[in-house]
Formats: sequence, structure tokens, C-alpha cells
Amino acid sequence: DAMYFFQDDLFYVFGGLYHQDVGDDYQMLGYGMGKHWAVNDEVAVISEIAAYRDLSDNLYDYSVKLGVSYTFGSSSSYSEPTPAPMTTAAPADSDYDGVVDSLDKCPGTPSGTVVDSMGCNADKDGDGVINSKDQCPNTRAGMAVDGVGCAIEPDSDNDGVIDSQDACPDTPKGDKVHPNGCTVFTDKEVSIEVRILFANNSANIEDTSDPQIVDLAEFLNRYGSTSATIEGHSSAPGAAPYNKDLSLRRAKALKSVLVNQYDIDASRLDTVGYGEERLLDTANTKEAHHINRRIEVKVSETIEVPAQ
Repeated sequence: DAMYFFQDDLFYVFGGLYHQDVGDDYQMLGYGMGKHWAVNDEVAVISEIAAYRDLSDNLYDYSVKLGVSYTFGSSSSYSEPTPAPMTTAAPADSDYDGVVDSLDKCPGTPSGTVVDSMGCNADKDGDGVINSKDQCPNTRAGMAVDGVGCAIEPDSDNDGVIDSQDACPDTPKGDKVHPNGCTVFTDKEVSIEVRILFANNSANIEDTSDPQIVDLAEFLNRYGSTSATIEGHSSAPGAAPYNKDLSLRRAKALKSVLVNQYDIDASRLDTVGYGEERLLDTANTKEAHHINRRIEVKVSETIEVPAQ
């Protein structure tokens, strides 16, 4: 016979070959199953069913057994089975990022992504750009970065050219600049015109602080490469040679004021007397004579100004 008890040691199966000699010889195959029903630590009820097959005549026989067993000693092998320990299911981690769902603030993290303790895509260098998009993952702390996590170099004058490439780091605000950061200039002509009137038969400048003279001096000082021709004129009455000399003396009077009072270099100033050759008004009236007694200066300069 062979008998096998299952895990609880109460249920079993058996089988074997049997020989019976009761006048005739019988070779039988027997098999069945049974169970021990524990009543207490010493007593158990045994139940069993079996089938027997005669190998010679192909006949079957069956049996049912019921019995009682008693175990001597201090303990019994017929103890109730110890229940399997209860196991607690592991907390769910739906995206398999190592952070359980109850703590995961980013539950759909792509597979293989490095995450922080909240389950979100990690930002190794703390620049605000997550690792998966950060092309410069080791940016120094505190540096401003662009959309791909790389440092933005400073542009102190905000002209669009970073300091390391800016040849003119203090460009005025709003100026157009070249790729090297320097202002784009364009040519512009600047000029000033002066007309000062004189009393009859006089070459005396009565007010040397006349705003026109002040403006002319400031213009000449600002644009130091300029030069000026001071033109003297007279009215028609009187002899032409005298009028021409008078007009020249008027021009020289303004030159003297500019040189001596406003520190303009004399070499930058020319004088010419036209007399009555260039009358503004040819009428023989007091008003016409008054506007013709004059000096005129026109100075122009081509300068570079920031392009608009």
C-alpha cells in the first residue's frame, strides 16, 4: 500500500496491490480516500471509501469503512491546521515609478522617468526645467535659464547682445545695435542760422548776450570741426565802397564777440562784407533800410545720430 496525507494531515488517499487466497487466487488493485475527523486532542473518527479491481476477471468490489482512533501520549497529530498568516497587499503604484498612488502627485509618469518623492519628474539642478527637458542638467544654483534649462548670459544694457559678445556694454536704452552691441548710426545734417540787425551807420553789437549769439557759440563748441563765415550787409543809401567797408566791420564785430567772450577759435571764423550787394528789401523805405543793415551766419554739420 501507499498512502499520502495532504497538507492538513487529515485528508488522505491510498492505493496498492493485493493478493487474496480463498481457494482461488486473486490479484487485485485497490485505491481510495479517507479522512480523520478530530473530536479532541486524543480521539478522531476515521472514514474511508475504497474500490478494488480483480485484475484477472476484471471484476470490481467496493468498501466503506468507519472507525475510531485514539492517540496515546501528551499531544495529538490530529490538530486543527494552523491558518495561513494574513498578508497585506502592497500599496498600488500604477505608473511603477516607485511612489505609491496615495502619495503620487504625478500618477501618469512615463516609464523609466526619474522622479522625486512626490512622483513627479525630477529637476536635478533645481533650475525649474525638469530633467527630461533639461539640456544643461548641471546649471549652477541661482542662474537664470532658458526653456531648455541652459544658462542665460547677462545683457546689462538690455540691447539683445549678451555681455560676453557686447563691444559696447553701455548702449543707451532704445538704440538700434549692430550684432556686436554697438549703436547703429545714420547721417544727419544739423545747422544754425543767425541774423542780427544794426543801427544806421553802426557796426556796434548792442547786446553780446543776445540768445542768437549764445546759441551760435554753443553750436560751434558742440561741433568742434565746424567753421563759419560771418556775412556783413548794409542798406542802399550811401556810397558803395563805404557800405562795403561798414558791412565788413559788422562781420568782424561778431567774430570779436565769439572769440573774446565765448572762446571760439578765431581760425574757425571767416568774415566777408557784401555792402549793398545782397539787399533783402530793395524798397527805399525806412523799414527796408532797417532789415538790410545786418549780419548773417549759417553753419551746418553732418553728424551721426542713432538710427530710428
